[in-house]
Amino acid sequence: MISYNRFKYNGTDPDKQAGIMLGNIQNATQGWNYCYNNTVFLSKNGIILSAYGNYWKVKNNIIQSSTKYHIWAKGGSTAYPNREWDYNCFWWDGVNKFNFAGTESNISLWRTATNQDLNSLVYGNVFASELRLAADSDCINSGTPVGLTEDADGDPIVGNPDIGYDEYTN
Repeated sequence: MISYNRFKYNGTDPDKQAGIMLGNIQNATQGWNYCYNNTVFLSKNGIILSAYGNYWKVKNNIIQSSTKYHIWAKGGSTAYPNREWDYNCFWWDGVNKFNFAGTESNISLWRTATNQDLNSLVYGNVFASELRLAADSDCINSGTPVGLTEDADGDPIVGNPDIGYDEYTN
């Protein structure tokens, strides 16, 4: 499980520049892989989903300031049946930031092609400082329960979780 992390990566290989890369091992043992409540900031790609691997649950993540793609799903030309991607927040800067099997798209086309992220949000800026959610952020209480009871700082989750690695507190 990958949860409650802040990722920032600025490497040099565009195929490997990602805050999170999932399923990059051919013939890996099948089993659910969980990617919950992370914040990816200033990465070339937010999350790269390899052509290899399956059984992924990607929920409650914030992808901010990706310079190429928020999500880059490599390989295949049909939606993956054993993947659940939803309740994420994506930063919108007016550019198509999704890539499914080589086709660039916006959030609407991404949803149609993958049948994923149907409850995910697209937003401008949600942070107050140091990647902490602003008081008026749409990410507050907009996540879905995934079995976690506290955030990275030990703050309890009350009601629906916030999207990202940190629960908003006054």
